[in-house]
Amino acid sequence: MGPGKDSLPHSIRLANNHKIAYFVPMETYPPEQPPQNDSSLCRNCNTNPIVEGFPNPLCESCRNKFIHFPIPVWVKGFGAGVLILVVIGLISFPKQIITGIHMKRAEAAIAEKRYLTAENELRKVMVAAPEMKNAKSQMLIASFYTMDLPTLVAMVNGLKGVSFEEGSNINTLNGLVADAGNFFPSDSLNRLLSQNPAPPGIQDSFRLYVIQHPYEPYAVSGYVSMFSEKERLSWCDSILHEMLNAAPGYMPGIMAAVSIARMQRRYDSALNYCQQLLSINKEFPYAIASEARISMARGKFSEGIELAKKACALDATDGFSEATLALGYHLNHQSAERDQLIKRTSSDSSISSYMEFVKQVMDGKEKFN
Repeated sequence: MGPGKDSLPHSIRLANNHKIAYFVPMETYPPEQPPQNDSSLCRNCNTNPIVEGFPNPLCESCRNKFIHFPIPVWVKGFGAGVLILVVIGLISFPKQIITGIHMKRAEAAIAEKRYLTAENELRKVMVAAPEMKNAKSQMLIASFYTMDLPTLVAMVNGLKGVSFEEGSNINTLNGLVADAGNFFPSDSLNRLLSQNPAPPGIQDSFRLYVIQHPYEPYAVSGYVSMFSEKERLSWCDSILHEMLNAAPGYMPGIMAAVSIARMQRRYDSALNYCQQLLSINKEFPYAIASEARISMARGKFSEGIELAKKACALDATDGFSEATLALGYHLNHQSAERDQLIKRTSSDSSISSYMEFVKQVMDGKEKFN
């Protein structure tokens, strides 16, 4: 017989069928204590003594190993890519800020109907971002009201097929594109006017066309502008008035009405037409230069010269404004300033053609009123 139950006072006897297991209490084998690290040894290898004077307790060998640890190629490539992106951002970000500033200025100018300023700001935007859709749409609006037809046509063509988000100014753009058709002759009128050389009876043919098409804006205002000096002014005023009732905001028609009213010495009426133009575009040089000519016609030459200078300051390439200033110098007996201005603009064909009238007034061939 084996030892009895009482002979195992420090154990527990368990029976499971014929298998017997004995579990010895923990105090029989005391737990093993973890080894204590020596603070004077390297934390990495735990063998060599540390190098004093550094925050990390490493030996010289391990320290050199970590210092010269090889950086993987992919890490270097990733870092180089990030660096390139940062450099590009540093270069382009100021440019984007400046472009945004010019865009905001253009939008503010359009809201205030200062369309020449808007055009100048938008040109700067489009140099930096020529395909910016919003810049093109804003330039279309500005060029319509400055009657900058080459730019207007370019913007219309540049926006063909471009989609706009809901709530944008697409309705405004479509309306201006439709109205811009009146800045150009109809096909039938174009066939009449494009005859080269012009037939001897072109004025009579054109006059008949206007009578048959009294509400065609380009035809009416074009005829008055071309032949008002050879036509009865009262008849010109009548057909303009009828056309403008049908198309009240048609700027070339209002411009022609200014000239007709001034030549009829209806100066208050002429000034009213000028104000209509300035209510459409606050920076319309023709309107300001026309106010200058009205002042000159009233004998207020100094006032007219100042208004002409204001118009020229808005657009130094506007031939009508430059010619108005030269005319003011002539009427005010400022021959030196007049001759200098004529000489300076003689190489610009778009201005020199307007100067022909001034030269005819100087030679006594034309009378200004």
